[in-house]
Amino acid sequence: MVLSEANVSLHSKRIVLTVFLIIVKFNDKTIIYDSRELKIRSITVFAFCLHPESIDSYFEEDKHEFYSSRDDVCRGDIETLLRIDAGYKNIIAIEHLALTNELCCASSDGNVWSYKLDTGTTEEVALCQHGIEAMQWSPDQEVVVFVDKQLNVVTMIGSEYEPINEVQLKDDTFGDRAFMSVGWGKKETQFHGSEGKAAAKKQTQPKAKDDVCAEDRPYTCISWRADGEFFAVSFQTPCGIRAFKVFNKEGALQYTSERCQGLYSALAWQPSGQWIAVPQINAENNIVIALFEKNGLRHREIPTPLIMEDQVVSLRWSPDSEVLAVHFYTTHEALDNKVFLYVMGNYHWYLKQCLVWPEGIYDIQWDQRHSAGKTLHAFTRTFFYERIRFDFRVDRSVGHGDDDEAMVAVIDGDKLLLSSFRRSIIPPPMCSYTLTINSDTEDEDEGDELYINAVGFIRSAGRWASVGKDLRQGRWHKAYRPNGCENPTIAASVLMRVEGFTVGQPGVESFSIKPHSILPEFCEQLFIDQQRSPADVYAFSQTRRNLYRNGTLLASEVTSVFLSGEYLLFTTIGELKFVPLGDKLQATTVGERRLERGSKLVTVVSKASRTIFQLPRGNLEAISPRVLSLCLIAKHLEALEYHDAFDIMRKERINLNLLVDHDAERFLAHLDTHFLAQITNVSWLNLFITDLTNQDVCRTMYESNYPGRQQLAECSPSSSGYTVEGKVQFICERLLGAMDSDPTVLTLPKITCHVKQGQLEKALSLIWMLKRDNPTPEPAEEALRYLLYLVEVNVLYDAALGMYDFGLVLFVATKSQKDPKEYLPFLNELKRLDENYRKYRIDCHLKRYDRALAHISRCEAEKGRLQEVLELIDTHNLYTTAIECYRMSSNEEYLRKIYERYADQLRKGGKHAEASMMYERMGDIQQAINSARHALDWRRVLRLSARSMDPEAVRPVFRSLVPALVETGEYDAAATIAHEQLNDVQLAVDCLLKGPRYERALLMVVSGGPEVSELYETIREHLRQYLSSFITTLAADRDQFLHQKGRLAAIREAQEKARLAAAAGGADEGDADGEGDCGDCDLFSDSSTIASSRHTKSHRSSKNRRKHERKLLNLKEGNPFEDIALIDALHALVLRVCSVDVQNNVRSICQVALELSFDAEAQAVQRDYGALFQLIRYSLDAIWIPEMIVPGSPPTASSGEVVADVLQVQNAQRFALIKPHQRYKPDIQSIAWQWDVLK
Repeated sequence: MVLSEANVSLHSKRIVLTVFLIIVKFNDKTIIYDSRELKIRSITVFAFCLHPESIDSYFEEDKHEFYSSRDDVCRGDIETLLRIDAGYKNIIAIEHLALTNELCCASSDGNVWSYKLDTGTTEEVALCQHGIEAMQWSPDQEVVVFVDKQLNVVTMIGSEYEPINEVQLKDDTFGDRAFMSVGWGKKETQFHGSEGKAAAKKQTQPKAKDDVCAEDRPYTCISWRADGEFFAVSFQTPCGIRAFKVFNKEGALQYTSERCQGLYSALAWQPSGQWIAVPQINAENNIVIALFEKNGLRHREIPTPLIMEDQVVSLRWSPDSEVLAVHFYTTHEALDNKVFLYVMGNYHWYLKQCLVWPEGIYDIQWDQRHSAGKTLHAFTRTFFYERIRFDFRVDRSVGHGDDDEAMVAVIDGDKLLLSSFRRSIIPPPMCSYTLTINSDTEDEDEGDELYINAVGFIRSAGRWASVGKDLRQGRWHKAYRPNGCENPTIAASVLMRVEGFTVGQPGVESFSIKPHSILPEFCEQLFIDQQRSPADVYAFSQTRRNLYRNGTLLASEVTSVFLSGEYLLFTTIGELKFVPLGDKLQATTVGERRLERGSKLVTVVSKASRTIFQLPRGNLEAISPRVLSLCLIAKHLEALEYHDAFDIMRKERINLNLLVDHDAERFLAHLDTHFLAQITNVSWLNLFITDLTNQDVCRTMYESNYPGRQQLAECSPSSSGYTVEGKVQFICERLLGAMDSDPTVLTLPKITCHVKQGQLEKALSLIWMLKRDNPTPEPAEEALRYLLYLVEVNVLYDAALGMYDFGLVLFVATKSQKDPKEYLPFLNELKRLDENYRKYRIDCHLKRYDRALAHISRCEAEKGRLQEVLELIDTHNLYTTAIECYRMSSNEEYLRKIYERYADQLRKGGKHAEASMMYERMGDIQQAINSARHALDWRRVLRLSARSMDPEAVRPVFRSLVPALVETGEYDAAATIAHEQLNDVQLAVDCLLKGPRYERALLMVVSGGPEVSELYETIREHLRQYLSSFITTLAADRDQFLHQKGRLAAIREAQEKARLAAAAGGADEGDADGEGDCGDCDLFSDSSTIASSRHTKSHRSSKNRRKHERKLLNLKEGNPFEDIALIDALHALVLRVCSVDVQNNVRSICQVALELSFDAEAQAVQRDYGALFQLIRYSLDAIWIPEMIVPGSPPTASSGEVVADVLQVQNAQRFALIKPHQRYKPDIQSIAWQWDVLK
């Protein structure tokens, strides 16, 4: 089908309108035409040009007056610029120079003069003595080219009109880039095919009479390439035929076209630079548009319906090189002027429009502005200046049911090409059906001419024709609707300002129309979502590529739009996006898909997911977007159409878990009656079971089609016991229960269910049962082959061996590729063993050591097997399993050996407490005591020694425990052993003083009797020294805290000054010579994440990591990370000084000091510690600032400050280096530790 390019839609109607809009309502389609025409008073228009940056137009008429037309003029409002003298008549070209804001005019007499629009002055800038045939400026207006009447091509610098080069077109020279011979010989010696050797002597020089082109008014034409590097000049050679030559921008001749007969004067270089278009008369006396390459060789042609009597006036390429306008007039139809618009797609040229001016036109030009799109400007011979805007549009069927064929219609001249995309994808220019319509068909009643137009099917002044559905017989019907728009209401300016009007027709009830929404700009396409209430209106502006919903901007840079049943589809330059319809809260895209750059939407098949795109070259691409497919599948699942849903999912490789996850309760409820009843294909069932996973795909991979599914799943637990975490197990069990218990029915799905659950033994049992119960072996063998497809052969062989059935093992092995020499000797050896030991050997072979121990424990006790068991236990660390197995047997010897081996293994591993228990169970109390002693479990030592040892013999053990407990900080336990077990008060007091535990030491001295009274003075002296040392420590901690706090404040002050200096511009001046302070810039990444310091992997070795930490936490002044080191040190100091244990300790030593009459020292300790405690408590907010809590959040800045600068990024990265728990100020808990008597 001819879908290489979509149809060209005419958005401007040639009627005498200014800025009025006409709304035509017909068959629920609104068509808006916009046109501007200005009537001028002249009789003949010689030339006109367009302002390159605006829409201003300048033209001149035979009364020697210049006029200007602006974009915002009303009807008849034109501006007279100036009146010129008679000496400047016969103007052939006008150019507006944007840089100097002047008009450059050239006359056929050779005068070149400029008119300055700012001052209104005129100046003659150049003069050609031989007269001027043509003038053309380069696209960048840096170079101007003149061709005089003697066919001299003069290239000048535009701003100064200084000649660059001059070349004579009549010279028989090819150019600087003439073709070179590659040594293939002369033409006379080459093979000429069927023409024979006489072809070598054929005369190739054409004569003037050979040229069949009968052009009425031949002229010289100049055309520039869009980049301004080359230009071509069309002229008539001395022998009478036409040719063209290609020059570079310096005016040097590069190429000369090959000699072709029948060329016209018109010449147009495609802006993209690919082809040079020239009209030509072919051998059949028809006019074609010949396309030449830059080197002058003819490449291809565009066929046209023109004949030799038609006269081609000019060719014009649109600025985007997509549309070629052919301006011609017909001598056999009263000199009617027409313009053909051709578009190429998929290497085929389509005639999209035929614009007719019966009154004739002078010239046409395309608007060069990007925002203007495809806007054509024309001057008519009835004194009107017209602008016509064109856009591409796809004409498609609008059905929403299954009977819609997704028909797309495309125009190609007098043919209407139709293709049905529901049935197949037909590449253009082919199609399903072709309708040929005579362009000269006359209506019997009115006599209006009919022609194909892109706006509708067939249109002529409000009359429409319809084509019947039965196209196979080649019949089509015309149904005219006269008076399609009765008494249209004209609204001034723009449609959005219409407050309301009434539409009616005689004999029909009238109805009022009110505005639905306000659009900020004119939109060529409207889409109405009528399935929602109220209806949403989507408007697409093809000019600015904006998409609106109810007047609100939805997306920008949009290239095409399509409204489907549930989603609005639109494309950008390289992506396809989906917006759910009815989403009132937020217009978020729920799916995106990469496309080939420049692809546009053509149609979407109704009730299907097939989406057709047109690629820039013109070919088609059909895809099934996942979003639309999921929407279609959801509808099938809601209707319990599991077969249709499964078929779509299987073809488009959609995860089959969606069958369950869409609505798990509904699926389970209809598992027997609908799912298994519809899915009768065994392969489909196997595919479904294999695809099951323990995840909800509606919350993961297909989340976009199921918004809010996470919250819904959390709020509604399943009543059937179904959970996502156990989905595979649950669904497989339900399927097994729903399938027939007969092993011959649905055998393969049952096997798949068992394999999916990891139950290979049950799958093998099912196959073995099938083999035993079925008289023929084929079903069992087929099932085994399928199981071998699912499971690797060695795994399956091991599973069969683990069932201890040698018949099954041989059945599996014979159907696999295993060599009998590999397994038969092993099986024969196993058969000779007793049952339990045989199972033990099999389990050891399969590395199921737990089962092996269970089986060997049932064997009779033998000395050789004891060593085998112990080696197995030691090798695989199966002590607890072995204890459990042998505890139930009567073999006490094996059990004691296991206890002994386990205790030794625990002792070697440093687990002395557990080793002590194992030694106790095997009866070795001495080893149990030693292990408890190494574990410092002195209470267990007491219990064990009380059971088996003399108190005097255990005293050395207790005495060795005391220094070990003191070393680990268990002073109370050491004192308890020394006092209660060793009766050594002196040793007990020494242990308590190291604590310090002064209260208990005093209690022990008081209760010890007169013999230990001398220890009272020892305690007093130790307390006095401790109080003095503690006061000194408090003073040192205070000095350290104040120093580190002050240093941190100084560093932050310097950093703040640097930030303010950078915000004021000082950073740029300071770093201009490369001497700025950026000492740690190379340590941070410009794109690194600064919001977290958590790392999941480190590539540093432990040694380098410790070295990095030491560098980071170095408190030396001048360290780039000194502030981080200070935070670490202050955090540790605060936790050490202000902890609850320290507060309790201060209260305790002050109490003992009061009891021992150290009032002054106690008062000093309480005073100094309280002052330090309060100092730290009220300094925390100054140390831990808010920026440290959330790294990367900049502080609040005034409007004049630059916040996001390099220093702030570095500060945020610096804070990210701090350990997470150190970013928050420590939580200090205060208890009642002070004594009122010491205040």
